[in-house]
Amino acid sequence: MKKFFLVTILVFTLLAGSDAKAFSISPLKISASIAATDNKDWEIKIKNNSNQISAFYPVVIGMKQDDVGRSIFGKNIDVAENWFKINKEEINLGPGETASIIFSVNVPANTPPGAHYLGLAVQEKNGQSLSTQLATVLNLQISGTAKEALELEKLSLNKNIFFDKKWSAQMQVRNTGNVSLNLGGEENLFYFGKKISSRAIGLGNALFAQSTRNINIILSDSDKIMLPGLYRTNIGVVYGLTHQTLNADLNFWYLPYWFLGVFGIFILLVIFFVFKKNKNEMV
Repeated sequence: MKKFFLVTILVFTLLAGSDAKAFSISPLKISASIAATDNKDWEIKIKNNSNQISAFYPVVIGMKQDDVGRSIFGKNIDVAENWFKINKEEINLGPGETASIIFSVNVPANTPPGAHYLGLAVQEKNGQSLSTQLATVLNLQISGTAKEALELEKLSLNKNIFFDKKWSAQMQVRNTGNVSLNLGGEENLFYFGKKISSRAIGLGNALFAQSTRNINIILSDSDKIMLPGLYRTNIGVVYGLTHQTLNADLNFWYLPYWFLGVFGIFILLVIFFVFKKNKNEMV
């Protein structure tokens, strides 16, 4: 396994007010190395782009993903929020003025390796309330042995017998490791044991450590003609820098309405001819 030291910082915008350009922050991206017991400072610059004096309040917030991969920000999400100190509680800037805020982290001793997701945020005060919030997203990786691990918690079909080609499966995976995982997937479709198609499937953005992802997978190509019968789908997931894999199979029947109609007519004809034959023999 590899040693991970990278701290990746990206910038996101949370808009609670109407003027998204009232102020700006920089830089857009910072990379740094950090380990347990290390101290690190990040300088975040704020510029007031409005035409009036504004008050700004720095804060550290946590970040997590919901079950479809969307980012959620708030307080008390990540324990690493408590590792930070900020050199200023409030900054007042006139039109066009710029100032710097120092966010300092002190990683506690014996902190295990792994990823922490944070926002180094600045909030603007508008009257008596806080409006626009901008933040630098901090993916804080504590150095050590990286653990890439993905568990398949659920894989199921919405039904076992399909009468149309709206074939879909629901998959739930959980990142049980300590680093984010890039996900890739492939679906292979078999008809009575013979492979008839293969295609890539989208599994969303990188999955945060200790996060769960729910994925709806469309299994069939509605433009293709599919024969009635027994099908098997094999769904494979490739994850992480080590390209480990997960595989699972699902079996289902496809019995289209036209086939059921033809089969029903055939059964009725068989019954009719058997009945007629028996009747003739009785005469």
